[in-house]
Amino acid sequence: MKDAEKNGVEKCFQTVRGKFRIRTFTPGDEISFLSLWKSAFKQEMSLPYFYWKYLENPFGCQIFLCEEESSGKIIAFFAGVPYKANYKGTIINITQLMDSMSHPLYRGTGLFVSTAQFFFEHYGQRREYNYYYGFP
Repeated sequence: MKDAEKNGVEKCFQTVRGKFRIRTFTPGDEISFLSLWKSAFKQEMSLPYFYWKYLENPFGCQIFLCEEESSGKIIAFFAGVPYKANYKGTIINITQLMDSMSHPLYRGTGLFVSTAQFFFEHYGQRREYNYYYGFP
């Protein structure tokens, strides 16, 4: 988990639905992530695949998630996987955005958008990442 933040970057706030925290992924979030994945996409993702896709990427990972403060349940996820690319003979860093989701019971609440916004406020300021692409 080279690029995943370990310094506790987070944002806490309250809505009419309760208290929420947007924060970086930490070890131990995998099971809650897999539960959210199943709720959002109606299919399973294996734990080894999650590790391969995010935590074993040699260029790191960029993950922010939103959780209910009281239960710790992950209800939104916004992530990207960084890669190296050759642009006109120069090696640059790009990030493919993927697996962005929110729990069906929380759609339309603004929590997903808040999570995505916090992602770009944090990573968008880092000059070592040149481009972001992919949905959304």
